[in-house]
Amino acid sequence: MKLLDIKLKQAAYSLLITAFVIAALLIINLITETVDIQFDMTERGIFSLTDETKLIINELENDVTIYALYKQGREPKQIMGILDQYSALNGINVDIIDPDRNPALLARFKENNETIEAGSLIVQSGPFWQVIREIDLYSINYSQAGPQVLGLKVEQRITTAIAFVMTGRTPKVYEITGHNELPFSGTTIEKELVTANFELASFNITSSAGIPEDCDILLLLGPQRDLTDYEISKLENYLKSGGRLFAALSYSEVPMNNLYGLLNTYDVEINNGLAMERDTNRLLPEFGDNPFFFAPFMEENPISDFVRNNQLDPFFSGSIGFKRTESEKRNIKFTPLFTTSDNSWLRMDMTKQDDALISSDIPGPVNVAISINETDRETGKDKGARMVLFGSPTAYTNMGEMGILPGNIKALIGSLNWLDNNVKSVSIPVKSLYDLPLKIDTRAALIYGVLLSIIIPLSIIITALIIYRKRKNL
Repeated sequence: MKLLDIKLKQAAYSLLITAFVIAALLIINLITETVDIQFDMTERGIFSLTDETKLIINELENDVTIYALYKQGREPKQIMGILDQYSALNGINVDIIDPDRNPALLARFKENNETIEAGSLIVQSGPFWQVIREIDLYSINYSQAGPQVLGLKVEQRITTAIAFVMTGRTPKVYEITGHNELPFSGTTIEKELVTANFELASFNITSSAGIPEDCDILLLLGPQRDLTDYEISKLENYLKSGGRLFAALSYSEVPMNNLYGLLNTYDVEINNGLAMERDTNRLLPEFGDNPFFFAPFMEENPISDFVRNNQLDPFFSGSIGFKRTESEKRNIKFTPLFTTSDNSWLRMDMTKQDDALISSDIPGPVNVAISINETDRETGKDKGARMVLFGSPTAYTNMGEMGILPGNIKALIGSLNWLDNNVKSVSIPVKSLYDLPLKIDTRAALIYGVLLSIIIPLSIIITALIIYRKRKNL
């Protein structure tokens, strides 16, 4: 009789627990149907907006409307998931528009009679707007097997458009040609600049009467020969009028007296050698711990902060050095951006192959990137030219299979952002949809094998035996 009472109690207890679980599940199901709660469970946050987007939208002065051109029932879930995130923010309105039923609306945004196709997005604020084609919302790889969607560029494109419609302005960047410079036009970097709300163009300083009037920022990228007196005079006049210059210079066996002389008037002394880094924590095993290829330290400044906030490191290869002249003019602000470690030096005699410090070397740290801005002599406020100088144009070339390193691109965009007086530019990565295959080394495979085939099954067996013995003794 006693054993029967115990079994009845156990059965009643089990029935009570089961009823409680079922009731809880019903309540949770009712709550989820009535409350709109969503969580982005994707590893890369595909449906979550970045802090950069939220920061830009928080500074909106006027409302922004995003028109999504989709036929009813044909809205892509991935795109709509991201648009829902935008619509939840203050100042952003999202309207789903059937393009076939609203031709008058589309006519307002047509330029040169171009067709705005279904699937496109239109971002508009006041008198400014930008059309984003459907194909530009995806990162697509074209191969012999056919096109493959690798990622989403929805946030990247929408936030770039928002940054544009906030002011209606896209800064114009011109790169100098005529001295065997490294071109950005037609490369991956140009695409990155366009995404960041910059427009890139080229001009030959030799044949031009002067710097283009619509130039906001001037680029000089790895010239292989010196500028002439005539060309330097154009560049000098541009800077005297408050111009902006980004220059990536390289080690040169050819004298650069004119260019270096102009920079010298802005308190910049060029150390025409190559930085050698010996801090192993700053080197890359992929390059055989080559001391000429390293990750510099990022000093405290707006440009470095922009790179640091993107959680990326720039890498320099074959970099020259910069230092401030002894004159130290009062109206010149000289700011180191990226530097080497204390365990580094600048190799000035390139005929020497020693791996250790020699007498002709300049001990580190070495400034491999700097910024210069003129200030008012009386107030100390910024007034006049601005420059960003990098010691390595090869930082913007393909590094084999690694391509152009993302940290270097962020450093470029951050520099242009600062040169243009911190105009709102966008640097949001593509949200990748591509899953790499899981790779497990031999040691990890052994550990997981023992865990799954021995330890876990053995634990279950032991637990079952313990429970069995306890119940047997009841």
